Amino acid sequence: MGDLSYMEPYQLSSLLRSNEKNNVTVVDVRDDDFEGGHIKGAVNIPSLQFNNEPYMEPVVQNLQKSSLVVVHCMFSQVRGPKCARILNERLKRLFTSSAPEVCVLRGGFANFSALYSLEADLIEK
Repeated sequence: MGDLSYMEPYQLSSLLRSNEKNNVTVVDVRDDDFEGGHIKGAVNIPSLQFNNEPYMEPVVQNLQKSSLVVVHCMFSQVRGPKCARILNERLKRLFTSSAPEVCVLRGGFANFSALYSLEADLIEK
């Protein structure tokens, strides 16, 4: 599998404010720190669950409805990219040509929230 693609925070904020927002799923793979604030509408799938097949099966089925899945953790340095690779492989294996594109949010939640923390349409606290 090739390298993962990355999305800049401004690109995600534009998508989430556009008519395309219903085609985008933001997956936050942080564990306990999700509750301290997150991107509005993000789905929390803790990184520790990514190898739990019974947990992941319905999650993957649901993600297939999106055209784009944006994965992140706090900084998108380890957990986010690792989970994005696992998710991308699983989606492509199950849905071949109809699998959504998977990318990683550059800088993770830390970077996104530093830019948009006061914008209630993008951040939930």
